[in-house]
Amino acid sequence: MSDKKLGIVVAVAVQKGGVGKSTTANGITYHALDKGLKKVLLIDCDPQATQTNIMIGVGSEELANEDNQNSFINLLKNKPVKPITLKTKIYEKKDNIKVGEKHYETQEVEYDFIAAHRRVLGFIEGDELKYNQKIENMINSINKLREEYDLIVLDTPPSFGIVTKAAILASDKIFLPIAPKSVDSDGLNGFFMDLNELLQVKKAERLREILVLPTMFDKRVGDSKEVLQVIKTTVPRLIATYQSTRNIPNKVLTEFPAAAAVQDAPGYNMFLKEYIYELEGKRKDLPLLFEMYIEEILKD
Repeated sequence: MSDKKLGIVVAVAVQKGGVGKSTTANGITYHALDKGLKKVLLIDCDPQATQTNIMIGVGSEELANEDNQNSFINLLKNKPVKPITLKTKIYEKKDNIKVGEKHYETQEVEYDFIAAHRRVLGFIEGDELKYNQKIENMINSINKLREEYDLIVLDTPPSFGIVTKAAILASDKIFLPIAPKSVDSDGLNGFFMDLNELLQVKKAERLREILVLPTMFDKRVGDSKEVLQVIKTTVPRLIATYQSTRNIPNKVLTEFPAAAAVQDAPGYNMFLKEYIYELEGKRKDLPLLFEMYIEEILKD
C-alpha cells in the first residue's frame, strides 16, 4: 500500500425512508467538490436506486446492469468495479461585476458514481454467497476504493440489513438524517440498539463519529421546535446508553429546512445548488448549510 492518505468514507444511514437520505448524500457529494476535493465517489447502495435515477436519469437501468463494472452489486461480490464519471458545475463568486452580469462564474468538475438497480435486492436476499461473506466483500471493496478517493459517500437502504451494516463497518463517519415532522422515538432507539448489537459482534475499526442531521425542518409546524429539541437531547442520550456506542463522539448539526427546491432539484437531475443557481434563483441559504456539514465531515 502507498503512503497516500486514505479517503474518508461516510455512510448516510437511517432505518426510515422519506427523510431526505438521498438528498443528504448527494448534497454531501456536491459540496465536497465545491470545497475543492478532486476525487469524490458517490455510491448508490439502495436497490430502490433513487440516487441512480437522480444522477443518471433515463437509461439508468441499462447503465447499472449487473453485468457492468459500474454496478454496486460488484462490491458485494468483491469483483472489479469501474465507476461512471459524471460532470457538474460549481459556482464561484465573481469580482467587478458589470450591470446585467451574473455575480458568479462556473467551473465544470467531475465526480465518480457507482449505480444501483432493482436486481441488487435479489442478490442481497439470495444464497449465492453467505451473509457474512457479503458484508466482508463490501467492506473490502470499499477499503480498496479508499486509496483512490478523497471522499466516498454511501447512500444506504432505509433498513438495518446487510448493506447498511457493511456500510457502517466500512465508514469513518455515520451521517444520520432525521425528519422532525416524522420523528419516531422507537425507531431512533431501534437504530442505536441495532448499531450497538452490530458493534458487539463486528469491529468498526475506522468509525470515529456519528453526525445527526435534522432534515425537513418547518418552523411553521406547531410543535417543530419542541420535536427538534427532543432530537438534540434524545440522540446523545441513546448513544451514551449502549456499551458499544457510548465512546463514539457525536454531534447534532444545524437543522436543514423544508424547501420546495429540495424536492424539485432531483426532477431536473440536478444537485440542489446547481438547481438553485440555474433555475430557481432563491434559497441560496440552503447551500451554505451544506458547506457547514462538509466542514464537519472533513474534520479529523
